[in-house]
Amino acid sequence: MDKIKQLVDEWEFERSLINKQTENKTDVNAFDTLRKNLHRLEQDIQQTLESIDQAEVHINSKLKSQTLKEKRKVHGNAYFPWEASADELLTKLFLEGKAIGELSEIFERGKGAIRSRLRKLGLID
Repeated sequence: MDKIKQLVDEWEFERSLINKQTENKTDVNAFDTLRKNLHRLEQDIQQTLESIDQAEVHINSKLKSQTLKEKRKVHGNAYFPWEASADELLTKLFLEGKAIGELSEIFERGKGAIRSRLRKLGLID
């Protein structure tokens, strides 16, 4: 963030110099130099913002990966696809009267995942 502030400060300074040059209509070479500097600063700001965006995507990806690992410590099958044999066993155990909590432990999935699968199988609303 310090780099962005520095770039913005430089940009504002260069912009103010350009405005003064325009008002006074003095030295054309100085004006062109200031305009080039301003353009360079705008590019630097854009590149810095793009770098921040890329870093944010990378950090979010890492956080998502860490969250998944944490969930799998508690529920070993969290976010793995359901297999047909697991669907059959889930249906059988549910119809036998097993509670959601019991099914959660058996299938190593969260209670919400069990409810969601039971809904998908048409066993609950």
